[in-house]
Amino acid sequence: MRVFLLLGFLFLNSSLITAQPNLELSSIFSDNMVLQREQPIRIWGWTDADEEISANLAGVVATTKPDDNGKWMLEFSPMNAGGPYSMTIKSGDEMEILSDIYIGDVWLCSGQSNMEWPVRLSGNPDNEIANSDHPLIRHIKIQRSWNINPQEKVVSENWEVASPETTGDFTAVGYYFARELRENVDVPIGLINSSWGGSRIEPWIRKEIVEAYYPKGVEFYLDSLDKENEKVVEEMMALIGQIPEKEEFQKAMSPNYDDASWITQELPGIWENQGFPNLDGIVWLRKEIELSSDEASSGIRLSLSKIDDSDSTYVNGYLVGSMRDSYNINRYYDIHAEYLNEGLNTIMIQVEDVTYGGGLYGEPDSLYYSTASGKLSLTGEWKMQVEKANEGAGPEFRPNQMPTLLYNSMIDPIIDFPIKGVLWYQGESNAAPKDAFVYRNQFKDMITDWRTIWNQGDFPFYWVQLTNFGQANDLPVETGWGMLRESQTEALSLPNTAQAVIIDIGEADDIHPKNKQDVGKRLALAARNLTYGEDDLVYSGPLYDSMEIKGNKIILSFSHIGSGLSIGRGHSELKEFAISSDGDNYVN
Repeated sequence: MRVFLLLGFLFLNSSLITAQPNLELSSIFSDNMVLQREQPIRIWGWTDADEEISANLAGVVATTKPDDNGKWMLEFSPMNAGGPYSMTIKSGDEMEILSDIYIGDVWLCSGQSNMEWPVRLSGNPDNEIANSDHPLIRHIKIQRSWNINPQEKVVSENWEVASPETTGDFTAVGYYFARELRENVDVPIGLINSSWGGSRIEPWIRKEIVEAYYPKGVEFYLDSLDKENEKVVEEMMALIGQIPEKEEFQKAMSPNYDDASWITQELPGIWENQGFPNLDGIVWLRKEIELSSDEASSGIRLSLSKIDDSDSTYVNGYLVGSMRDSYNINRYYDIHAEYLNEGLNTIMIQVEDVTYGGGLYGEPDSLYYSTASGKLSLTGEWKMQVEKANEGAGPEFRPNQMPTLLYNSMIDPIIDFPIKGVLWYQGESNAAPKDAFVYRNQFKDMITDWRTIWNQGDFPFYWVQLTNFGQANDLPVETGWGMLRESQTEALSLPNTAQAVIIDIGEADDIHPKNKQDVGKRLALAARNLTYGEDDLVYSGPLYDSMEIKGNKIILSFSHIGSGLSIGRGHSELKEFAISSDGDNYVN
């Protein structure tokens, strides 16, 4: 628990006087955090007072003064793994106390949705979460945010300890990586989850580096898109009309509310296909149903199909269920009799959509409510009203697609926080053929630059190669995904890097394969060998090395073959090689 205290005396009269704190700590620091061992430990924040700042960590005291802009930074000498510790930070009459701090290894987990993907949406979630009591695995989520300029302050949640109450929202890849490490390495593991679904690589790269890929400059590119976006927003607001005050949505929770002025939508169906192609933000969906006395007294079940991305669902003003960032999960909410009326009942769904398709979608037969009398469809007309339309909502202006915007808000503010290394899972959004080849240079540039700005040398940088998404072809064909995989492999030329190959554990029809356990384990194998010194451990699948033609045979050589090569699981013969004499016609 973060504790805020005012030292000294407060003299109270007939009213309560609330002192406004001057001492502000960066949100990357909280109870339960893990700090990087064997590296200088830096703690920073801001103050309006020209007071000395002091901190006591595990009996060691550090002091500093704020600079002219009010920022302060304390530094402790490197410490070995251990804990739990507490930290007391003082400035004048103010003090903050952080508790349950460990010194261990901190891994930055970054990329797009397959890194952001939580344990609760991955394979075997109920059992995994129920057995996730790992007090020395800690996780913090950096909130999605963006800016055209580098930011000092990061927006984040607090550090959480892995347990059945918290692990469901951890990055699944990061959690399973940490769990595998903890079984073999006796140090606390911290995970900084700074990822954003659907993001390209360019948003994660510093402006000075990514500029090389924009001949007219990043600012010219962003300014052009911003002008286009202004037009799009004007057109969208003309469609939406006047956005009501928040109190209006409370009134709409009641039956018999007059929603004639609301927009009609046919559900299931995303709103982009029903007249609002550029709408991202917060939208309310409303429908009334009528229940008999028996139906109301027995309770009902709502089946709301899939909702993109997040929802909070109310019946007659009562919150009956919610899910965050779960665009591909059917919603089922049981409504108890105490929340229901005989006669009219109001269903209100607050939908938050971050990007791309938004709203309630899925198969029509998955949108219904069931009562003691049977199942009744909820398809057809619903009413819709916008609570908030996000800026940057144009068809081209997506913050997670734009150069340097995510770096500025989600990476730059934490570069003074020492880390052990980086786990990276990204590439799907750069897998178009025109982008996939350029990726090899962008990726190496990003790795090299992140190492430069952290100023910790060539720290470990391990990534996940794209999986087998899409239907397989019997013979080689040109694909952006194949080119992207090759570009990822090119980055192995950089020191202290490794790649987890997962071509065997994807799902052809799901870009978010559920098996994150093996992904995390394969990344951990690389770390155990390259970072933690298990030299005899085979940490990589076979990598092509060379070829030699002997008569009517082609001899292929591979590195990382372990005890030898074998045909993959489920195959009785080898059919995965093909040859061509002209580069166009292949035989296998």
